[in-house]
Amino acid sequence: MLNNAQSLRTAGCRDRYTFRTFAGISSRVQRKSDDAERVYRYYRCRGNADGPPCKPAVQVAAQIVEGEVSWLLVNPWKIVPAPLKVKQLLSSFADRWERLSNSQESILVRELVWTATWEPDQKKIHIVIDQINLERISKDERGE
Repeated sequence: MLNNAQSLRTAGCRDRYTFRTFAGISSRVQRKSDDAERVYRYYRCRGNADGPPCKPAVQVAAQIVEGEVSWLLVNPWKIVPAPLKVKQLLSSFADRWERLSNSQESILVRELVWTATWEPDQKKIHIVIDQINLERISKDERGE
C-alpha cells in the first residue's frame, strides 16, 4: 500500500523500510509451510550505505502500518502537523473510504501519502500528505 515502503521510514535511523512477503506459520519463520494459508507481510528497517539497520531490529506487520495510515486518512483531524486545507480536503473523502475496494484504497493511499514515519517505541505512525495530488484528486472529483 505504501509504494513498497519507498515512503515508509523508521523514526530511529530515519532510513527506509524494506517490504517483505512470505507464507508461514509464524511471522518469525521465513519459509513456505505446507499447512500455511496466511501470507505475512511486514516492513523492516533496511539500513543504508552509512550504517546498518536499526538496533534493535525494527520490524512491523504491514497490517498494523497500513491500518494506521488508513485510519488517519479517514480521521484527518488527527494528522499532526497538517495544514487546515489538507484536513478539510481529506474530510471530504472520509465517507467514501468504506466503499472503496482494497485495490482502490491502495491506489489512493499511494497517491495521497508523501511519506510515513513509524515510531516503533510508541507504535504510532506520522504521515505527510502530498498536497498537490490531494488537490488534483479533489478537483477531478468535483469535475473541474
